[in-house]
Amino acid sequence: MQNLAFCGTHEKLHTFGNGNFLKFVEYLALFDPLMNEHLRKITDEKTHIHYLGKDIENELIQLLATTIKEEILASVQAANYFSVILDCTPDVSHVEQMTMIVRYATTMSVLDSDHCDAVCIKEHFLGFVPLKETTGANMTDTILHQLQEMSLPIENLRGQGYDNGSNMKGDVYDALVEISNDTTQTGSSGNNSRIDAQCLAKGISSFKSVVSLVVWHNILFEINVTSKQLQTKTLDVRDAVKQLEETKKFLSGCRSDEGFEKVLINARKLAEELEIPACFEPVNSVCVRRKKKQFTYEADDEPIENPKENFKVNFFFAIIATALQSVEKRFTQMHQISSVFGLLYNIHSLNTEAAHQIFDHCLKLDNMGTLLGGNLCSSLWDHCKRFRTTGMVYGVLAPRDWVQRYWRLGSLGFERSDY
Repeated sequence: MQNLAFCGTHEKLHTFGNGNFLKFVEYLALFDPLMNEHLRKITDEKTHIHYLGKDIENELIQLLATTIKEEILASVQAANYFSVILDCTPDVSHVEQMTMIVRYATTMSVLDSDHCDAVCIKEHFLGFVPLKETTGANMTDTILHQLQEMSLPIENLRGQGYDNGSNMKGDVYDALVEISNDTTQTGSSGNNSRIDAQCLAKGISSFKSVVSLVVWHNILFEINVTSKQLQTKTLDVRDAVKQLEETKKFLSGCRSDEGFEKVLINARKLAEELEIPACFEPVNSVCVRRKKKQFTYEADDEPIENPKENFKVNFFFAIIATALQSVEKRFTQMHQISSVFGLLYNIHSLNTEAAHQIFDHCLKLDNMGTLLGGNLCSSLWDHCKRFRTTGMVYGVLAPRDWVQRYWRLGSLGFERSDY
């Protein structure tokens, strides 16, 4: 697949910029006498009906698009369950249109195995859909109409993603309430749909849901900033450790009563804008199973009846602890790499560090010498002492020296998880 443009900037034959389609026709005329004669008549203006204009080109593009779309929809229907991702954006003529993408899971046969298939997640672009209005109601009607045209049952829809979420937030709740109050749905499926819609509407309109959104936003925003910085080409191992240390401090600061209160302040402001009562609903009492005590000093496991404390302990602290554990694991790996190869990424620090600190760095590097072979501690230590005396890097450390090889080993350390 080359993704070449089909049409050009004009439709004149044998000129630059007339597009790949006409160029292909010109190339075909070199070997086909009938096509060559047809192009000659067009050039000499002996015929004006040549079927090579923009309308024919657009029709050919539409035929290709229809065939590809049918193949995609066949794969989606075979997978049964699917999700949709939607995004609204105006085109060059300022007409609002909705980008529609379908996402589904399928299986692919593994070549080296006769019994197991690999699960593959696929996303396909289905087209642009013009919108009269960008309201949630109109977008919902458009989605339902498109799914019906594509023969994709809405019962198999398992996920939705909207970039224009501000237009959907208020109308999703109204749509769920409308479904829950729809008495025309009968049978077990209809009753289940009404019950599910009622539960979802109650869940997204609760203060607990608002606080959960604020918590996830704070965590993912901080981690996203760190992730983007760790992917930059100019970041070395020491800067990576510092950035992970800042993220670790942020998460540790959130894991406190003060951090929870700050989240509640932001959540109350958001709840006020959405007209949601800023209070936690009472927690249903759960009967705790009594266990036989092995020691007399063991306390009873009493449930947390306060809804605010229950949310803080069972959700807020649990989410922060999980994120902190993930960052701590990455920080430990980076810190181990920095402790071994950090000297090589800041060679000028030899002028300020004490002799015993430099010798410790040499010992750590020497412990990694088994990858290259030889006793390198004494050689590297001599070079470090000479560097502190002369202040020169390239004049002291020869290109074939062990330190230069350790520079390459330091880069290799990023690709090895055991360092």
